[in-house]
Amino acid sequence: MVTFPTHFPDQQEQHASLLDLFLTTVHDDCITNADSPLRNADHAVIMVEIALNSRPKTEEPVLKTTRYYKKAEWEAISGLIRDAPWGNIFSLPAEQCVNETTDSFKTAIEAHVPMRKFYRKPYSPQWFTSTCATAISQRQHAYCRFNRHKSSSNRQKYLEARSNVMKEIVTAKKEFTKTTKKRIEAQKLGTCDFWKIYNSVVNNGQSTIPPLTNNHEVVCSATDKANMLVSWFVSNSTLDPSNHPLPDFPLWTDATLDDLKITPAQVHAIIKKHDISKACGPDLILAVLIKKCSTEVAPVLSKLYNKCFNESCFPGC
Repeated sequence: MVTFPTHFPDQQEQHASLLDLFLTTVHDDCITNADSPLRNADHAVIMVEIALNSRPKTEEPVLKTTRYYKKAEWEAISGLIRDAPWGNIFSLPAEQCVNETTDSFKTAIEAHVPMRKFYRKPYSPQWFTSTCATAISQRQHAYCRFNRHKSSSNRQKYLEARSNVMKEIVTAKKEFTKTTKKRIEAQKLGTCDFWKIYNSVVNNGQSTIPPLTNNHEVVCSATDKANMLVSWFVSNSTLDPSNHPLPDFPLWTDATLDDLKITPAQVHAIIKKHDISKACGPDLILAVLIKKCSTEVAPVLSKLYNKCFNESCFPGC
């Protein structure tokens, strides 16, 4: 791209030469020119203008909900699950029964697990909590009030709010460090979960996929990258599944399951092995609820599983 001299030596017997290069794969979209060297430098300043369209990162803050399960009223939650109208729920078809069961669990959570909602930017630090967001909001409010009425009392309230922000940030970082340490200690070095924890800490939850180019448009945000990759995969999936019956696969065994029945004791034994630190599934029901209320949940789940098997239903998420 650079076709003009860029090095201008001080000695008169030496000639100007081309020593600085600019490499690119989009030659037609680049405009190159030079400016005089800066201060005592003997190399010219090379300026390259690339005609690319780049979408700005316009990812809006996301409304987060934090629930404090350590302060949950577990006896009340167990009572709600126990007293739910299970007779009416299990009289419904399996798919609808699954949805009603999930709604019953969620109702118990919303009623007896304290929560706090706050806005968080997509790439906020992992240690950033709702308490930090509240403290920052209070600091901003105190600052605006002090700007309107510059009294000594308003100044003192602003200073206190500012100090509280630093206090909450320090506390949040300590708690995050303590929690991360416990999670790492619970995993074996080199396991998949270990590297997930490592990536969330080192990369702060940000995408490791570099900016992508699509028809001279640079895609930077995680959402735009995901949409671009989805579109690309869809464009390559051109097979039409209609009017193509499945092949007749030979049976590998003559064994059959004639009487499959799941008991509450079996479900309870599996619940005991649950790791409450794992993330929830698509139903947003955390393992901590299942484990804390296992006495009430196990009979419900066993009956639900048997109903799905009997009706040959695999419920959707």
